[in-house]
Amino acid sequence: MRCLKLYIFVILILSCTPKETDQFVSFDMDRVEVILISNNSLELRLPFTIKDGYHIQLPNPSNPQFIPTELTINRSKAFSITDTNFEFDEKSIAHNGFEGIYDAFKVIINLNLMDEENENVIGGSLNYQTCDKAKCFFPRTLYFKLDLNHIKQKASGLNQL
Repeated sequence: MRCLKLYIFVILILSCTPKETDQFVSFDMDRVEVILISNNSLELRLPFTIKDGYHIQLPNPSNPQFIPTELTINRSKAFSITDTNFEFDEKSIAHNGFEGIYDAFKVIINLNLMDEENENVIGGSLNYQTCDKAKCFFPRTLYFKLDLNHIKQKASGLNQL
C-alpha cells in the first residue's frame, strides 16, 4: 500500500511539471510587419509573446551565467541579412527585480532580397531561457517559418502607395 501511495505521488508530480518541450514564447506570424526600405531591401518586424508570469533572458545579459536569447535565420540564396536587433520595452528589463524581457518583444531583421525564385521560405529559430520568480528552466528553441512570397506581396503593396 505504501508503494502504491508513493507511485501515485510520483505520477502527480510528473504530470504537474512542465514538459521540456513546452514553449514559454510564441511567434505571431499574422502580426509580422514588413517595411520597404528600397526596391530589394526590407525590414521585417517579427512579434513574439512571452507567457504571463515568466521572462526570458536578455540578448546580452549582465550576468555571464545567464543564457542569452538568440535569433538564428537559416541561410538562403533568396536573401541576405544585413542587420538583426531585438526591440522590447526598456522598463521590462528590471521588472520585479529580475533582469529579463517580459510580456512581448520584436526581432527586427533587415534583409536584401536576391533574384532566387527557388527558395520561398525564411526559416529560423529563437533560442531562449525562461525563468519565473523561483527558478530558471532548461533552454528552449522555438522554430518558425515565413512565406517569402507573402512577404514580397506585402512589400509590393507598400511599393504601390
